Amino acid sequence: ELLLADDPQRWIRWLTSEDLPRAGALLRALGAVDERRACLALLGEHAANGRPRPLAIYVIGWAQAHAPEAWAWLWANEDGPLAPAVGLALPALAPSARSSATLTRLLDEGKIDAGALRPIVYGPWIHELEPQVSLELIEVVASRDSRASLAVELALALVEADAEPAIHERAVDILACSMVLALEQRLVAAAQVAWERALVVLMSVGRPKAVTKAIWAAFSVTSGAGSLAMAVRGVRKLIAAGYAEALWTQLRTELIANASSGLIWHLPRVKLLDHLDPDGVLEWVADDAERGRVIAQLCNPHGPELGQLERGLLARFGHESAVAKELSARAHSTPRAIIGGLVEFERAQLAHARAWARDDTLQVRRWAEALIEQFGRATNDQLARDEFIRKYA
Repeated sequence: ELLLADDPQRWIRWLTSEDLPRAGALLRALGAVDERRACLALLGEHAANGRPRPLAIYVIGWAQAHAPEAWAWLWANEDGPLAPAVGLALPALAPSARSSATLTRLLDEGKIDAGALRPIVYGPWIHELEPQVSLELIEVVASRDSRASLAVELALALVEADAEPAIHERAVDILACSMVLALEQRLVAAAQVAWERALVVLMSVGRPKAVTKAIWAAFSVTSGAGSLAMAVRGVRKLIAAGYAEALWTQLRTELIANASSGLIWHLPRVKLLDHLDPDGVLEWVADDAERGRVIAQLCNPHGPELGQLERGLLARFGHESAVAKELSARAHSTPRAIIGGLVEFERAQLAHARAWARDDTLQVRRWAEALIEQFGRATNDQLARDEFIRKYA
């Protein structure tokens, strides 16, 4: 009431300035208490001059306190200069077929950006509207590449809703097509979670190729910010959901065709091979040295016991082969960030190599003996450097 008792125009200038951190909460409260609508015309002038958001927030507060009057104003202004403010307010209010149709039209006409629909993701719209109505709105959003991440979130919600088969299949199509496009944007945290969950959903509805395409794009160097971490988390979720074998079936051909891609350097982090049948992997490798080399790059020989895959590769290709060299490189590669120097890691690997050298297979023993020499020399060199620094640095 203090706001309304003073000069409204002065308060509106203050509320619409960019220097007020909580202007949104104040505008919403103002919409709820301004029974005389003293500020409505002034905010309308701002909206007509290209700043519709303050008016939209005001109307949201108005609708929550005096719903019939606010809705009457919204429908009276869904066309004309205040339409952008209507489009910004509707997603934060109760869903209806008319609201959805109005938003679809405003998007088509370019009066609002698809980003205005983000509140729909967090509200009950997709679950309360008729599936066909939701689909029409989502299709308009998906037609704009710049809002592919929002299309992922909305399509995912519709896929997970109880829609008839034709609508469900179309929503799956939109979701699959939007996954790669979404990586070209900076995704907010909620959009990242949706993208990762969408991988599992797409796999569950029989779209493994779309999953592979999205993962491959996310691991590429040209993807948007945060895509690498998203891809790692997404692959882990697929593994946790029981799709390790299905994922591997799709990825292995791409790994052979693109052996120098970023994906092959990051898959060991998620330990995909630990969730596969070693006999099945070795059967796929057969006598193909290139396949064996790719599998060796995915191995993690960092424990006291050498895995069945590593042992099988060494027995098949020999301790001096290119496959063995890749396994050696993996043994020298730290599984995670190391704090305080490499000497402790190298000591541990030296102990592991000594254990591997007692293996029953000759090729494994020969390979491990070479590692013992390498890690022993590296450990001694590092200790000598540390001693020199202590004495003379």
